[in-house]
Amino acid sequence: MSFASFETVMSKQQENRATPYALPRRQQVLILGVLAAVTAFAVGLLFLGGAIFGHGEAKAQAAQPQLSRFIPPKQQLAALEIEPVPLHIFHNEVI
Repeated sequence: MSFASFETVMSKQQENRATPYALPRRQQVLILGVLAAVTAFAVGLLFLGGAIFGHGEAKAQAAQPQLSRFIPPKQQLAALEIEPVPLHIFHNEVI
């Protein structure tokens, strides 16, 4: 086989394919289907995992009763004093 005939054979084969390095359509569809199935499985697993195992802390906090308001006794209220706060200069520099 001469060099010229090799080029003509290769060019005829490349004309038959859309892209010289493309996989056959059947393999492309198979790979795409497998990727779609893996993606759907991962999304389903995340959704079900969150529904089954997730948000347990939020449910536990919601189940706890609301804390009642603190009302100090009269003795504590009588002992309260108002103190003046001295004037300070605040610096917003980070040291």
